[in-house]
Amino acid sequence: MDKVEEIVDNCIQQDDVTDALGKNVPKETSDDAKMEVAALVYLLQAVYGTCKDVEGSDEIGQCAFKEGKQFCGASDFDKKDSSMNPNTNNDENKSVQNVHGLRKIKNWEKYGVKRFPYPGRRRYPPLVYQSGDGGIIISNDVFGLTIRQFEEMYKACLVRRKTHEQYILNLRYPHKSSDEYLEYLENSTDCMRHDKDDRFWNENDSSEIDLHEYLVNTVGTEIDIRKRQQLLIIQEMINCENNSVETQLYSGSLAEGLELPGSDKDIMYIIKGVDFIRDVRNIKHPVKLPTLLMEPDNDHPGFSRLRLIAEIEEENEFITYNLFESTETGLYLSVNEFLKSRHKNMSHYQFVSHGPCLTDKDQHTDTVVCFHSKFIPFKAMPWVSRYQQQWPPNSVIDQIIEYGCLLVPIGPRTLTDCSLLWRLSFSVAEKQLVHSFNYTQLLCYGLLKLVLKHIVNTNDHAKDLLCSYFIKKTSFILGLRGR
Repeated sequence: MDKVEEIVDNCIQQDDVTDALGKNVPKETSDDAKMEVAALVYLLQAVYGTCKDVEGSDEIGQCAFKEGKQFCGASDFDKKDSSMNPNTNNDENKSVQNVHGLRKIKNWEKYGVKRFPYPGRRRYPPLVYQSGDGGIIISNDVFGLTIRQFEEMYKACLVRRKTHEQYILNLRYPHKSSDEYLEYLENSTDCMRHDKDDRFWNENDSSEIDLHEYLVNTVGTEIDIRKRQQLLIIQEMINCENNSVETQLYSGSLAEGLELPGSDKDIMYIIKGVDFIRDVRNIKHPVKLPTLLMEPDNDHPGFSRLRLIAEIEEENEFITYNLFESTETGLYLSVNEFLKSRHKNMSHYQFVSHGPCLTDKDQHTDTVVCFHSKFIPFKAMPWVSRYQQQWPPNSVIDQIIEYGCLLVPIGPRTLTDCSLLWRLSFSVAEKQLVHSFNYTQLLCYGLLKLVLKHIVNTNDHAKDLLCSYFIKKTSFILGLRGR
């Protein structure tokens, strides 16, 4: 070991260093090589000092491996006598020690970059050096990119995130009327961006800004809309718990959170205590409730007959034998008889009959009595598996399937006698879809309803050609197409 150390000392003291081909080596490269050779000498000294008295080739190999591993783990190869001191500290705040009068200039110092600990299994420090295009490359378990390349990728990531902002929000908050989303709106610094930021508008066209401000003032901010939706949901839950005979649900603009001027209140009373199935095999035994089979009408999609297939001894308050019409295939629930019965029971109220609905004398509230089926018709199942781009979220679709549909006592308008056909209503599903709209969709939907009310319906030639139901369906189709 003494001979090796003497040779290394003579090599380090030489200023003129050449490679194997006789070419001069740059001073920085020669300094690095001298440092590595010096570190190797320290390693050999540590191994020799520990294992010189060990006998046996296998034992010597194990001892050398153990000592070398311990030495490398405790050394940065640029600190003097690190193998002699097991408590060597690698703190960067300490000054870099010299080896044989030489000081290694680190890239951290050269480029002014601070060192940071790497939490991975490998403990190689990151390397910083200049690239061919003049940038700085950070490599060795960090990025492997120039600073300029990293900035470009970071900006591209922000653009993608901005482009798919609504898709990300749908994933994070599929239920826009939930407490979590409302908290997000209240805490977000951008929640009022659409109201106050003019960067999204054409500077030369102030009409766009005026229209937007009018919509916000008329329809409301997104926080206002979500609070209205949440308030009606809570009220529905309270009504459901306090009434064991029927469930009270809200529909229309009020339930959708759009409290537009002149909007009426639509209330649905859903009768409990009746079970509906779409296949005889779905019947539950033992039968505890009157059970009716939904028989879809092929000539009139969206309508169904209700055939009684199971009854109970106890007479139901809303389902009595005089409400059924006998045919060759069985007993069917009659629309006309059902409406007569309901109107008779509510005769003490000042309501006016309007189709399946009962309207108060001021025409501010429409009520309808209907049934709830936990199944959606088979012809509606393709909508479930249809490809969705960004809307509606899958969780909303699952909710719609789980709830089912409503059965409303009204037949097709094209038939004069349709007392056995009940309309399949998806009012609850439509309300859930509107609740899943983003703020831009809500503003567009509100704008269309205002145009219908204040422009189309005020024209005698165009009045009654369109209805809000068509506008709602159009908004759904555009949402499905990602527009």
